[in-house]
Amino acid sequence: MVRLCWDGRRPPQPVAAPAARRVALHAPLGVGPLPLSELGPGQDPWEDLLLTGDNLGALAWLREAGFADAVRLVYIDPPFASGANYVQQIRLRGRPETLEKHQYGDTLGRDAFLQFVYERLVPLRELLAEDGSIMVHLDAHVGHLVRALLDEVFGVERFVNEIVWHYADNFQGNVRGFANNHNTLYWYRRGERCVANPVRVPLDKPVKRDRRVWDKVAKKVVAARDEQGRLIYDTYTDRKADDVWRIGQSSVSKRRSKEHWGYPTQKPLKLLSRVIEAATNPGDLVLDCFLGSGTTALAARRLGRRWIGADVNPMAIAVTCQRLDAEPGGGTYSVLALEGDASPRDGAAAEVQVERHGEGATLDVRHFTRPSILRALGLEGVEDWRSLVDCIQIDPDHDGEVFAVRHADVPASRSALVKGRYELERVGEIVAVRFVDVVGQDFVVTEVV
Repeated sequence: MVRLCWDGRRPPQPVAAPAARRVALHAPLGVGPLPLSELGPGQDPWEDLLLTGDNLGALAWLREAGFADAVRLVYIDPPFASGANYVQQIRLRGRPETLEKHQYGDTLGRDAFLQFVYERLVPLRELLAEDGSIMVHLDAHVGHLVRALLDEVFGVERFVNEIVWHYADNFQGNVRGFANNHNTLYWYRRGERCVANPVRVPLDKPVKRDRRVWDKVAKKVVAARDEQGRLIYDTYTDRKADDVWRIGQSSVSKRRSKEHWGYPTQKPLKLLSRVIEAATNPGDLVLDCFLGSGTTALAARRLGRRWIGADVNPMAIAVTCQRLDAEPGGGTYSVLALEGDASPRDGAAAEVQVERHGEGATLDVRHFTRPSILRALGLEGVEDWRSLVDCIQIDPDHDGEVFAVRHADVPASRSALVKGRYELERVGEIVAVRFVDVVGQDFVVTEVV
């Protein structure tokens, strides 16, 4: 067996599972949180999980929580060792000013990167079910090296497919050689078998082809014929997908697209939907520990799969929650903060007024400000506080510990504003309001009513 070597290679060390605390519950009215001790894979009803913190700690926590051998599909889109620093263009709502905010650096050297991936592939394998599989999304920088590492961790015989994602709508200018318009997904299974569903893709126009059947005598596939010996033809409007997936990325790269959230390296929903359809069945559990903009979680929800996501970037958590909360119908998921995760905070301030009438109340947001955003843009203030806010979440009966998101105001477009005034049908003694600003930081205020 070929063994990949790099400077500083060492076996992955055991990681102690950190403590976790639930910081938010996103659920319909009347649905309470499950105890943390009951968040294992066999629970029904089920809470999808969003873990904030380093993913090595998240994987250790999942193992201790009983998720070993329970995950049907792991999809990860890790850094590519590209040497790039990724920034997000952040725009105030309803205003022209933009702010470049550093999101993360893909600046690990090649040796450090391989160690980084190795230390995560081993615990990910432990979480996979025996008929589960993993898809690792990479590009030309180190994809060939990580494939060799996958051969080692999972076994050469466990290789399923090398899938090319070709995005022909990425027009490039004067480049040396050929334009790089593809990424690669490496698909490996844990055991002898895995879920591998055929996926049908539509054809540009109907195609007439001869029907193919299995000949038991010849023991091969042959052209089907009628009783007179004539070839039988069928008209097809779709075909079975092969290992080259032609899916454009303009849905996430163009600002005018409804799917665009401005998150660097965001992947199209169509791509993740195909991944999940191919490697899982409804009700299966999907894990993505490099969650980014939350496309995996959103695709899993829409396809009726259970999901777990993790990311260390607060902006990733904020964008994921906004995308999920903007979905009609919704589902139930908890946000868990791992021990040691401390998102930066500064002197944000808000003014909220709640007026009770019977069992319900009217909630008015009078003001919100975040000085760090104003300083970064060189502004003394804004005429409308709503231009600083991406999302407002409301817990109408706050228990002082878990923020239960019963109402979420996520504007339908990047140019729209939150409402700022809300009619609540039923409130308790304490109403809590969470503001998520345009750089992904949150701020919570509570009102006694």
